[in-house]
Amino acid sequence: MMLSKRKQVLSTDDLRTLCIKHQWFTAGDTRQYEKLFEELTNGAGVDTLATIIWICSSNATKEEILNILLEEAKRIEMLNDIAECLAVKEAIESDIVKGFDGLHYNDDLTAIIDKYGSLTVELVLAITVQVNIDDGRYSPSNKKWANTYTLSLPAEHKRRIAITSHSAIVNGIIDKVRKLENKY
Repeated sequence: MMLSKRKQVLSTDDLRTLCIKHQWFTAGDTRQYEKLFEELTNGAGVDTLATIIWICSSNATKEEILNILLEEAKRIEMLNDIAECLAVKEAIESDIVKGFDGLHYNDDLTAIIDKYGSLTVELVLAITVQVNIDDGRYSPSNKKWANTYTLSLPAEHKRRIAITSHSAIVNGIIDKVRKLENKY
């Protein structure tokens, strides 16, 4: 799942590393190799890249190359998603420190939503509840809401993404964000 719309997941360095690691493109010349990276830079899809690599390789089938490229793209996408979620977590925790006066939280995360997008903010809040599902300070309706979000990540990554501020404050923030959901 991509949180923001990214056209290209693999970088030229990623593709070069894969070619070296798997000894791909050994039947191609320098000009063809440059054209492969030109296609990557121009936004060619993984199918196209796999075909070009396969034509210039003698040690793998097109399907094997495609599967490896897809798996690597999925891995990189997951790392990008984690980094994006961690940035949102840090922004929310910082905002809580600034906006909490000891009794009330005086913000609705609009600036954070505008910067990162509502889906990512909601996902971080949902993961926070999911990781702390037994915490009674989260309302039943927020627990139900949180369980409608999924991100295929190992549990240790979800724990890293979860907001560590007081649960009652986070529950109040979720209430505010849920009210804003229809605006975005």
